Amino acid sequence: MASDGEEYYSGGEDYYTDDDVDSNIDDDGGENWQPESDDDEEIGADKKAVGAVDRYRILTEDEVRARQDADTAKVGELFAIPVGVAAVLLHHYKWSLDELQDKLFSSSSAAAATGVSLDVDPAVSVNAHPLVCGICFEEHAAGEMRSTGCNSHFYCLTCWRGYAHFAILDGARCLSLRCPDTSCSAAVVRELLDDVITDADDKSRYDNFLLRSYIEEGTKFKWYPGRGCSLAVEFIGGGGGDKHNDYNQDDVECTHGHAFCFRCGEEAHRPATCETVVAWAEKNAENSETARWVLANAKHCPKCRLPIEKNQGCMHMTCRPPCLHEFCWLCLGSWVEHKDPNFDSCNVYEQAKANGEATDDKLRTCTSTSGGQRTGRQGREH
Repeated sequence: MASDGEEYYSGGEDYYTDDDVDSNIDDDGGENWQPESDDDEEIGADKKAVGAVDRYRILTEDEVRARQDADTAKVGELFAIPVGVAAVLLHHYKWSLDELQDKLFSSSSAAAATGVSLDVDPAVSVNAHPLVCGICFEEHAAGEMRSTGCNSHFYCLTCWRGYAHFAILDGARCLSLRCPDTSCSAAVVRELLDDVITDADDKSRYDNFLLRSYIEEGTKFKWYPGRGCSLAVEFIGGGGGDKHNDYNQDDVECTHGHAFCFRCGEEAHRPATCETVVAWAEKNAENSETARWVLANAKHCPKCRLPIEKNQGCMHMTCRPPCLHEFCWLCLGSWVEHKDPNFDSCNVYEQAKANGEATDDKLRTCTSTSGGQRTGRQGREH
């Protein structure tokens, strides 16, 4: 028999004691079995988060600008061209070094299509003798005029300055600025702009357009969309799979706590896919159209606040059960206190409208501000 404090559990020919059960040791002398804990899940989540961080790098504006300058200098050294010409080439090919090299090495005319030449150095020409400016038609002494890569059309510094100023005011298209001569497609390079622009605001705006182009037109960088956030994120890759899968559904967060999806640019939405988010947005847009229709074609019952559509009958309205509130459709006042015996007009509304104190739009807007209920009902007209 079992001794005190010890029980046996019958299971066929085998029997086990409480000590055996509590030991959690298998018959083969294996390791102790331990139930799964939340710690394992937390470790897995931490590893996943670290993997996501490794795929991205957070950059400040200064770091982005340094990266842009490095890419431009690299292209300049590779093809032995001025950095201004290199910047034009990179901008044309969406700041992709790989695509730029493929195009330039495979086609001798690829550079010309961008408005620059790989054989022109320096990028800016200065007149060696007096010339007449093609814009102001005044003669200028040697050294007082400039020409961009075409080396054919010379303009004075004042005209170049005005030309650049209005181009920069026009927006980011100044990055694709061409020679003022309408028959010439030579690109205006950075060296020329630095030479002629004296206004600090113009220089700052141009620099900002160039920096934004590097982020917004490329594929490896994106701005964080948070209000007032000037940080950018660089996609590094990793994690296997093709490029599409690398970008697919990756939520990233900056040091300011702004999170978004790198692939679609919307707010962070893991585990929902980008396609699901798009479908949801389209569904919400449809609901918005419905809400606008209600505002335009319905009013709220002054008592229960549910929307009512009036499609026929007089101005004496009675809300559906259980409300049963009676009111005037025009002035929304209680019908009990209504003074006009004519069911097709309203003295209160007409008088207010005549005095400019109320309009149908104002009444509708005012009565449409109740919260949240989207189930409509028709009132009963008398």
